[in-house]
Amino acid sequence: MKVKADRDESSPYAAMLAAQDVAQRCKELGITALHIKLRATGGNKTKTPGPGAQSALRALARSGMKIGRIGKEILDLSRAGWPVLVSPALFHNALVLYTDAAFVLCAEDVTPVPTDSTRRKGGRRGRRL
Repeated sequence: MKVKADRDESSPYAAMLAAQDVAQRCKELGITALHIKLRATGGNKTKTPGPGAQSALRALARSGMKIGRIGKEILDLSRAGWPVLVSPALFHNALVLYTDAAFVLCAEDVTPVPTDSTRRKGGRRGRRL
């Protein structure tokens, strides 16, 4: 618990402090690079990550951790075992942090999206006539 008030637990400041602790612990264990997956609540709730997601990513990057690479020459072995070059443009659900001619740093969004016709909670909204 990084902040005293419950309402501040989802704040960018608390996320930054937690990410700094994670980076420090990873360095103690000898971990220098991370693959990051972002996840929102999903389902029939919000599909966007909370307010602390961006500041947590920034804190990890500024603490010296290398964020996972998705290069222009990634081997895709899903097509009959033959290596196929995959462009980073195919990763449309990835949050691009840095782009260069050689590589792309990004974090993947893994928010679950409902496939059936689920609806939000809370009855009819707006003016009722």
